[in-house]
Amino acid sequence: VERQAGDDETNKAPSFVGYPITKVFLQDNRLGFLSRDNVIFSQASDFFNFWKKSALTLTAGDPVDVSTNNIRPSILYSCLPTTQGLVLFSRLQQFLLTSIDGPITPFNVKIDTLSNYEVDTSIEPVDVGTNLAFVSKNSGYTKVYGYVTRGENNNPLALDLSKVASDYIPSSITRMDASPQNDFIVLSDVNSRTMYIYRTFSDGTKNIIQAWTKWEMPGEIQMCIVINDTWFVVVKTVNKMCFCIAPIDQIESGITIGEESIFGNPA
Repeated sequence: VERQAGDDETNKAPSFVGYPITKVFLQDNRLGFLSRDNVIFSQASDFFNFWKKSALTLTAGDPVDVSTNNIRPSILYSCLPTTQGLVLFSRLQQFLLTSIDGPITPFNVKIDTLSNYEVDTSIEPVDVGTNLAFVSKNSGYTKVYGYVTRGENNNPLALDLSKVASDYIPSSITRMDASPQNDFIVLSDVNSRTMYIYRTFSDGTKNIIQAWTKWEMPGEIQMCIVINDTWFVVVKTVNKMCFCIAPIDQIESGITIGEESIFGNPA
């Protein structure tokens, strides 16, 4: 939407103009962008309008444009919503964007620093239901952290989920997926047949089971997703792409794993 009021001084362009946008998302009925260390929201209920309605006054429905204002480099690359607010991820820090009361407005939005964990920016963090998970890599292996926010003025809880098998997951991992209803996280590499699975079982108060396993697929894993307790995986073999299906519930369904070519011979 074009600017309807004011000029470059009284109604400034959003801070993503001229810079890369690293994430697009929706929050509180606004379209949001991450760009450098800024979080930019559109007008409420008007996703493509990033201008104020008036050059003279500021209203609660106007766009929001806030920065982490941190002394350390904090190029934001991803975000995930939680009960406490929107968790923002940069390579070296994590932040929490909150509104003091009610939905986000230009009057009540703020960003606080949560923690200083190093995160691999090439792999998106995932929501595992009651907590978040992100990946940190070194030269030899991959670490997976479980991350729980605890509200304003409380430090988050971060647990190294891969600690029990510290060198189990290679550093070549390129993707992480999760199934909150089945309590597991999946890590895979587009150049490998192996997927690494972390699964838990809770009795409501604590995790009774925490286990790492791995599956060997019939080809190099390109992507995977879980829908309605069914695992859908796209793999690449020597001369074709295949679509694999595997149920993950306890009820016998008659299908163990299916394979069907979906692209024929790849270029």
